[in-house]
Amino acid sequence: ELKPSHAGSPGIAHGGVLMSLLDTAIGSYVLIEALSRGVSASTVEMKTNMIRPAKIGTTLLTECQILSAGRTLIVAEGKVYEVGSQKLIAFGVGTFNL
Repeated sequence: ELKPSHAGSPGIAHGGVLMSLLDTAIGSYVLIEALSRGVSASTVEMKTNMIRPAKIGTTLLTECQILSAGRTLIVAEGKVYEVGSQKLIAFGVGTFNL
């Protein structure tokens, strides 16, 4: 749930909060794959697109998937939705080093 401490503008979450959420969600998802290989993972690059403002008080949900899993790099994406309305708030694509 977005709290007042997440605000960047009155009543709206700061974009960095959404970027951090996506990095954490996607990175955790990728880490599951990495650990199954007996290695760890770290973010190499990430791009985030904001689709609509996330209002303070809103609860968010992330969904992630791996797009490509190579020997040393994994590319994955994540989407942030508003719980209830299911509106897309933001999405991101990240590359992770194994």
